[in-house]
Amino acid sequence: MMTQITEEQIARAEADAAAAISTRTDAEAALAEQPYSETRAKALTAAVQHAAHLTAYAGRLRSEWEERTAAAKEDRSVLEKAAAKQINQADKELKASKGSVVEAAAAAQQAVVRLMDAVVAHDALVRSHGPVLAGLGLTFNEGQPEYETGSSRSGVKVRGQWWTQVEAGVVAGWLLHRVAEARLPRMNALVGALRPCRKTVDGRPDGLFAGVESPAKVEFPRPPRVEFPRMESPVLGRAARR
Repeated sequence: MMTQITEEQIARAEADAAAAISTRTDAEAALAEQPYSETRAKALTAAVQHAAHLTAYAGRLRSEWEERTAAAKEDRSVLEKAAAKQINQADKELKASKGSVVEAAAAAQQAVVRLMDAVVAHDALVRSHGPVLAGLGLTFNEGQPEYETGSSRSGVKVRGQWWTQVEAGVVAGWLLHRVAEARLPRMNALVGALRPCRKTVDGRPDGLFAGVESPAKVEFPRPPRVEFPRMESPVLGRAARR
């Protein structure tokens, strides 16, 4: 079986070779200072041999890796030519699918933008009518009877219908939660993360979004239930046998 050669191995071997060459250069300089030193001559000999060994090893690794890479590319080219029909089909279908995804994302984004703008405008309208009704003496104070029309801290009531501010960010979370709950598996983290937004909007007293139908739900298969064998405690087991 052929041993795999990686680019990391080659880089490490070349770095070791470069370090050995640097050591050889230092040994050459040291011997030049004391040309008659036997110790420094031996050190230079060892450094030269070590640098030559590591340089040759790094060169062999790179050469073999390049040969294998070229052979693999040639083999791959043969495989790709044999699979040309399937590759062309995949290329065509995936590019078409990308266009559909991008188009749907752009449409969804624009729809959410319109929703956000509508919510912001609705909140501004609620805020504008509160002071008007309050200026006419139509307010709700603590302990007073519930009138048909009036203004309070939480919003305005007009002919029995409560109107309160929505907050665009909460609505965006509510909308995404409804979609995620209907179209993603139950254990998806997005469903749990956005649940507070869902509760906030669904529990509104004015029922502002009550007429919005939920998206069609996808039924996903339930994951298989894992049964773990019962493990008897050694201590309890000995006590039961006594």
